[in-house]
Amino acid sequence: MHGDRDYRGHRGQRGHMMNNGGHMMDRGYAESRMFNGITLTEQQRTQMRDLMRQHHQDRYNGNYRQRHENMHKLVTAPQFDEAAVRAQMQDMDKQAIERHVEMAKVHNQMYQLLTPEQKAQLEKNYQQQMSYFDQQSQQNQ
Repeated sequence: MHGDRDYRGHRGQRGHMMNNGGHMMDRGYAESRMFNGITLTEQQRTQMRDLMRQHHQDRYNGNYRQRHENMHKLVTAPQFDEAAVRAQMQDMDKQAIERHVEMAKVHNQMYQLLTPEQKAQLEKNYQQQMSYFDQQSQQNQ
């Protein structure tokens, strides 16, 4: 389990992906798929990597391990304590929200590094993705 249920796939992925410009992007740092298809300069990649490194350092300096140890103790206790599990889950949910907000902040900082042309390409990619989602939802109705 990663963090708090909803954040699967974000942590520690150090694989590479190609953007449309043929450049490798390190998913560990420019991990947002938001920037797929955008050709970034070396300076932009470096700045984005630095933002993500700082985000990950801040994030993993927290009490991630302790939260999971607490949950493990609750699950393996001789008597199930529903109130304690609910309290633990509420705490984990609150922390997950904080991580989502922080990640949105980092994505905004990364977005601000883009040129107007890159922002236009990003918007075009987003609109294409939304169109695809609309088509999928119409097919599933």
